[in-house]
Amino acid sequence: GLECRRTREGVGLLDISGFARYEVTGPKARDWLDYVMASRIPGSFRVALAPMISPSGKLKGDLTAFNWGDGTFWIMGSYYLREWHMRWFGSLMREGVVVRDISEEWAGFSLAGPRSGDVLTKVVSNADVSGSAFPFMSCRGMDVGITRAKVGRLSVTGELGFEINVPVTEHVTLYRILKKAGEAFGM
Repeated sequence: GLECRRTREGVGLLDISGFARYEVTGPKARDWLDYVMASRIPGSFRVALAPMISPSGKLKGDLTAFNWGDGTFWIMGSYYLREWHMRWFGSLMREGVVVRDISEEWAGFSLAGPRSGDVLTKVVSNADVSGSAFPFMSCRGMDVGITRAKVGRLSVTGELGFEINVPVTEHVTLYRILKKAGEAFGM
C-alpha cells in the first residue's frame, strides 16, 4: 500500500526488464508493421499501442510500438511470449525487413507518478522532458546521467510516467542514477 500511495502521490520506480523488446529495421519495416499490427504505426519519435491479430481476428499480442525516428522501430510486449512472437513474426516475414529479439540486450525502468518528470529532469542533461516538449506517447534518445537511453513518455500505471531503456550493461548504473535522484521526492 505504501508503494502504491508514494507512486500515486509522488514517484515510484519499477524495473521493466521483464518486457520483451523486438527491433524492426529495413527499408520495408514500416510497411511490414502496418501489415502485422492492428493499429496505426506511430510517426517519428512517437509511441502507439499495437495489438496484433490473426486473419481470423484472434489476439496474437498486446504490444507497444516505438518509432525512434531513424528507421528503427521497437515492439515491446510480454517477455514470456518471446519465442512465440518471434515464430509469429517469422511466419509473416517479408523481404526488406529484419526483426531481432533484443530482450537480452536492453533493460530498463519505469518512472511513474506526478513527480516522475521532476526526477527525470534532475538527471537529463540534453533534453527537455516537460509535457509541452515531450508529450504523452513520445519517444527519443537522451542522456540520463552518464547513460545513453531510449526514453518513452508513457506509463503502465495510468499516472505520468517514463520508460527508460538502456543496454543491459548500464542497467545497474541507471538504477543508481534514478534512485539517487528520486530520494528528494520520496521515491
